[in-house]
Amino acid sequence: MTSKKQQRGDFSKENYKIVYSTDPQPEKKTSSAAAINLATVKPVITIEKKGRGGKVVTLVSRLPADMKFLEELCVFLKKSAGAGGTFYIAPEPTAGNRKELGIIEIQGERIPQIKKLLEAFLANLQQ
Repeated sequence: MTSKKQQRGDFSKENYKIVYSTDPQPEKKTSSAAAINLATVKPVITIEKKGRGGKVVTLVSRLPADMKFLEELCVFLKKSAGAGGTFYIAPEPTAGNRKELGIIEIQGERIPQIKKLLEAFLANLQQ
């Protein structure tokens, strides 16, 4: 049998968000990009059709392997482009290097649009 506390849920700080507060200094939402050196981010935008049943996707690769950063960027690109997509972390294709890189896939052939959105996103983070 479970206790009443377990039935109601865990109310620790990680499991809730503030809806209203009278606190003069509420919690601030921090960007995950604060820990990433944006000067070293050199994304590559390509089109890929292989292995997707003839469907075309725009790939943004060579991104930092940080899940929060990738999720934040992917959500921004998908909403702004009005398209579906996903993100994942994959090993770098060079044989001798064991570095991991972030990759974002956006459905459709959208290189010019994604390039503009990516530049705007990175410029906004640098401020």
